[in-house]
Parts: sequence; structure tokens; C-alpha cells
Amino acid sequence: ENSMDVDNDDDMPKPQLPQKPRDPHSPKQPTAYNLFKKAIREEIKTAHPRSAPSKIEKEISKKWRSLSGDEKKQYEDEAKRLKEPYKIAMQEYIGTENHQRYQVKLELWEHECNRRMKKAREDYVALKEKSYNKDKEEKDEDTEASDINKKKRSKSQRDTQRAASETQSKKRLKVSAMHKVDILE
Repeated sequence: ENSMDVDNDDDMPKPQLPQKPRDPHSPKQPTAYNLFKKAIREEIKTAHPRSAPSKIEKEISKKWRSLSGDEKKQYEDEAKRLKEPYKIAMQEYIGTENHQRYQVKLELWEHECNRRMKKAREDYVALKEKSYNKDKEEKDEDTEASDINKKKRSKSQRDTQRAASETQSKKRLKVSAMHKVDILE
């Protein structure tokens, strides 16, 4: 297993990307939900005057989900009716100066997203390499310490064996000397 392989790492943190730019001049596609939202927004804002916009959106969403199929049908029919005028408006919009400006903003946004993704990957690879090298150094230090301990143990064992051998030799000499003394007497 290659611990430096980041192509398969799911633990790479996602970089914070800039919000995709919106085109304020582009025709808005009519959807049943958007038509409902437009129709009910003021009623919700009046009922909850001090609520944050996110709370109002949640209320609208909750009301939309509570509608029956028949209640939603009027908004769906209206969205279908507005679809052709939207397509025509969109065709007219494409190629305008506003659309071209938006395309430039979109390209800059994509470039920035790619730059941040690349930087995040490079930072992640550098972090993995640093971690890998640190682990390797610690392993090398552990191996080196282990080798030193083995050498110490080996020297200590040799010293112990030498001392035991010398003791054995002294005992043999002593026994031999005692034996000679016995023979001479």
C-alpha cells in the first residue's frame, strides 16, 4: 500500500469555494414552486415580520410541502404556460452584453475554484508527505534505538559470558591446584 497515494484519499478536506455568481439580468425560469413562493411571500413576511429570510424560506417550503396535488396544479399549469415565453426571452438574452459579462464572471469563478482545488490538493499532499516522513523518521529512530539496545545487550551478554567463562576457568584451576596438592601430600 502506498501511503502517498492521494488520488484515492476520501479524507482530503474540501476547500472553501467561492459562491457561484448569479446573473441578475438573466430571465428567470418559471417553476411551480417559484410561482407559489412569489404569491405567498408577502403573506409569510406579514405573519412573521421579524423573522430572518432563512426562516421565511423554511415557512414557504413547509407550506409548499403541505399543499395537495390539486392545490399545486394551478402553479404547475402556470409554470407550463410561462415556459415558452421564458425560452424566447432566454434566446434573446444569450449573446447580449450582460450575458457576455456574466460569462466572464463565470470563467473567473471557475478559474478561482480550480485554483483553490489545486492548492488544497498540493497542501494535502505536502501534509501527507510531512506525516509520512515524520513516521519514517520515528520508525528509523526506533530501529536505530533498537539496534543500539541490541548492541548493548550483546556486549553485556558477551561480558557476562566472559565473566562466567573466567569464573569457570578459575574454578577449574582451583580444583586442579587442589588436586595437585592432594597428589603431593
